Amino acid sequence: MRDLALFREEAFRAAARAGTEAGAATDPEESLLAITRILPELLGDRQQHLRPGSLKEGEKQQPAGRSHIAKRNAVSSAHIRPRDRTT
Repeated sequence: MRDLALFREEAFRAAARAGTEAGAATDPEESLLAITRILPELLGDRQQHLRPGSLKEGEKQQPAGRSHIAKRNAVSSAHIRPRDRTT
């Protein structure tokens, strides 16, 4: 089970880092990427699939995520699929 106090600290540090990177970005897309890049780092274990018994026979690691961004006049939803680093 995840230590929620530790997760909270990690989340605040990650949000601060993402905010700094987003603030230094040269365009809106780069700014959003800085923020959304942090999600898989916080919410996933990218090494879990390497542990014995984690995947059934024939299964492959398939990382994916979703981000919802509320804007003044609309809500934007984007499916974020990190580049497959195994190929």
